[in-house]
Amino acid sequence: MAERFIIERQGGFAGLKGRGTVDAAALDAKDRATLDELFARKGPLPRDPGADRYTFTITWEKETGSKTLQVPETLVPRSIAQAVKDQL
Repeated sequence: MAERFIIERQGGFAGLKGRGTVDAAALDAKDRATLDELFARKGPLPRDPGADRYTFTITWEKETGSKTLQVPETLVPRSIAQAVKDQL
């Protein structure tokens, strides 16, 4: 099984949900390093201030199992955020 990231987006002004998937091998080095740092942190990540912000639930699937993390929109790499498609 190839490593991949499953992304779910919640929140925002309209409350629309979104979902996407990214193969880990397709990420550039900077975005991959950002995700590695986020998943290595201990404890919850800080929330973005203000109303109507997105929260991303990112699941890292790999052969040894999976790990899920809630990430505020300001910390999500652009390639991850762009992989999400709105769902009605």
